[in-house]
Amino acid sequence: MNTPSKSVYQKSLHSKELAANILLPLIEFEFAFNGAQKPAITQAISNLNQLNVIFQICKKHNWLSTKQITKLGNKDEYWFKITNTGFKEIYEIAGPMADKNKDKWALLLCERAKGIEKSRKPRESILSLLKESKDPLKTTEICLKTRRLPYTATRHLRKLEKEGIVQKTIDGWMAKR
Repeated sequence: MNTPSKSVYQKSLHSKELAANILLPLIEFEFAFNGAQKPAITQAISNLNQLNVIFQICKKHNWLSTKQITKLGNKDEYWFKITNTGFKEIYEIAGPMADKNKDKWALLLCERAKGIEKSRKPRESILSLLKESKDPLKTTEICLKTRRLPYTATRHLRKLEKEGIVQKTIDGWMAKR
């Protein structure tokens, strides 16, 4: 790693607590946390050296779900992903997050990392929630209330929509009445 020997980055290679305390605010601040299925760290090309140092810290503590930093689409940005179990460990050391909405999502990711499921019937819980709601619900709201990650909720919502049971509006999802 290309940092001074007494830097916080070097120290965090040897201390998970310090590393977690550095990373949690970065995760919270840098990316649109709501709706994320895995935490990620993203930086512009101008900060690629810093991103590489953070990547090495995550690698040292076995928190990565990607093997390398990759370019993010056609932008001049680069990123890497953190495993949900790695994020859970970071969160348990350094949490909670300052933003209450992001913290709700963080807790959901931690639950999923533990393999905790509220119900083994996601379709039924999603449909029940929509039937009980007077107002349309955004996908992220549905995820948080049913304790499901977006790919699961979206898959079931699309099937329910195809069957004519729910509909998507500008304001969100709702059960057909």
